[in-house]
Amino acid sequence: MRLSFFVGGCNLLTNKQPIDKPASSALQPVQEEKTRPFTKDTLSALLIAEFADRRGDFEKTLSIYVEQAKKTNDPNVAKRAYEIASFLENHAEQLDMAMLWAKIAPNSDQANRAALFELSRNNMTDDIAPYLEKVFTQTHILDFLLLDNNVLPAESYPQLINYIDHLSIKYPNNNRLTYTKAALLSGNKEPQKALITLNTLPTNIQQQSEVILLKTYLLQSTGKTEESIALLNKEIKNTSQNKQLRLNLAHRLISDGKLVEAKQQFLLLTQQYPTDEDIRFALVLVCLETQQWDEAINYLNIMLEHGVNPSVVYFYLASAYDNKGEKEKALSYYQQVNDEENFLNAAANAAKILFEQNKTKEAQQYLAKARKDQPAFSTPLYLFEVEALQNQSKLSTAWQLINQAIKADPKNTSLYYSRALLAEKSNNIAQAEKDLRYIIRLEPNNDSAINALGYILTEKTTRYREALQLIKQAYSLNPTNPATLDSMGWVYYKLGKLTEAQEYLQQAYDNYPDPDIAAHLGEVLWKLNDKEQAKAVWSKALEENPQHTTILDTIKRLTGSKEL
Repeated sequence: MRLSFFVGGCNLLTNKQPIDKPASSALQPVQEEKTRPFTKDTLSALLIAEFADRRGDFEKTLSIYVEQAKKTNDPNVAKRAYEIASFLENHAEQLDMAMLWAKIAPNSDQANRAALFELSRNNMTDDIAPYLEKVFTQTHILDFLLLDNNVLPAESYPQLINYIDHLSIKYPNNNRLTYTKAALLSGNKEPQKALITLNTLPTNIQQQSEVILLKTYLLQSTGKTEESIALLNKEIKNTSQNKQLRLNLAHRLISDGKLVEAKQQFLLLTQQYPTDEDIRFALVLVCLETQQWDEAINYLNIMLEHGVNPSVVYFYLASAYDNKGEKEKALSYYQQVNDEENFLNAAANAAKILFEQNKTKEAQQYLAKARKDQPAFSTPLYLFEVEALQNQSKLSTAWQLINQAIKADPKNTSLYYSRALLAEKSNNIAQAEKDLRYIIRLEPNNDSAINALGYILTEKTTRYREALQLIKQAYSLNPTNPATLDSMGWVYYKLGKLTEAQEYLQQAYDNYPDPDIAAHLGEVLWKLNDKEQAKAVWSKALEENPQHTTILDTIKRLTGSKEL
């Protein structure tokens, strides 16, 4: 949950009365550092830093600003250094520059907020008391708390709550502090206490939107979804123009699976805010989720008319037409997508349509161009094409392509993994083993590669003991992976340990009812003479995959017929 969603811009909790500083303030005076005049060297260094910034060499820019901030004690230089460190997510320099800035400019609420936030984020809560009170008395706002609660370490919340309690004693009946405490309790995973704290606010404050938003979140997090939705509905009736409340209600309805009701809220919002394309886009997503393709297409075309990023709109138009079955229109839109977020999925979906139309050569030409146009996506596009060629039984073409991919990106273990599986499918077990052992040598904890090698040795050789040790190693790294559980069950079956085999295969099937796992589990049940249960497992798998080769071959091998 974003605390900023609730606390951001809290005009609600503004106590209009002035806050008097108590006589016995715990604030410790901070000696203001005198700013030293800029020398010629300082000016030259800062000029070099700005040129480095324009070239994109931000590390050099930061290094120079940090050095000059320490030399000059200039608050503007320290502030700039802090901002650059924040941009680079250099947490060590963020802390150092925030503390220097606050020391140089002890009366700056910005500097004190920066110091307060950095101390809190680094769990240095023993040092924050003077900054906390100072920021509060300067601004009445503790906006360093208005961040994702995963930014601050969990350990910092109890101490922060304790400090808020101490401030509340000095400044009693302060709505801002009460609300801040509730938000902190929420961040500390104490929703019941947070609700109790909110309920101590005056009635008129409890009716303000920010409090309602936090309250509805807390109700939902304690399993009271219906109560949360009812509260939002009630308040929306009283304040129908409150955009944030209605948006929150729509998201609550989505979380509760009530998509039709959520759609109605987004429709009302688009009527109230016809130029808000984020709301219209949310409406599009709900329409797509509820398979209302034509309606989604209509809203997407409106977004195009309003100048929304066409690449993003094209992707969702393509998706709508694809699901609607209008493949040519979908293909046309997919091929126009070029934004980084959607390009890979669009390219894969466009190629998928071409492969399904048996336009293999055209699909390959399209993917080759896509790799050239967007080289950052070359590897996943290679992997997609190799898999598509395998599905068309074009193993030799796939083999040439995967070798081409490895030549282009020789250190990418995903490519070696793909080649190993292709080699296994081509019965080139030596090559498969070589590639998987290469991956394991580079990545000793790659449980997928370890398990794949164990499974191949189980399925394609009689090296069952060696396979078992590999699969046990993969299991120790990832004991819930259905693929590893399946491998464990299958190697025990090959070793004649049917009880152990059933145990692991049942776990795998319960976690992931894949048809290959169903084939294995059914075979073990058959060998355990539980033939009715075996048939039940196979039948259920065939309902969704009626032509699954592995299941049908297993049934024929064990029963003499493909019919159950």
